[in-house]
Amino acid sequence: YGMIFLNHKPVCLKAKLFKNNDILNPRFIDAAINLDSWDVIEKEDFEVKIQHRQITFKFEDNQEVYGYALFDHEDRMFFIEKFKGAPFIIPETGGIISMTPKLNLPRLPQGLCFQA
Repeated sequence: YGMIFLNHKPVCLKAKLFKNNDILNPRFIDAAINLDSWDVIEKEDFEVKIQHRQITFKFEDNQEVYGYALFDHEDRMFFIEKFKGAPFIIPETGGIISMTPKLNLPRLPQGLCFQA
């Protein structure tokens, strides 16, 4: 397992889903999941590919979901991605969306980096 660091300080990201088709001005669903520990899936000279274990958002009502974004501890958006095949329609009876977040990060001593 490893952590993401920003300027030598560990960063715990959180994932949120967005419910509109505009990644430049997304509207987010109120639920968030913390992403604290990542696995290395591939290392290169200046980059490391990491993934978090699968996470699941549970819904008890109708939702329309287009994608997800990752935020840092100060609620600054770090990454955003629209789901392939979006939107996903959650029926009035509820449902789930499961995903495995993956990132490519630089392996640098300063700024944004990953250390296993």
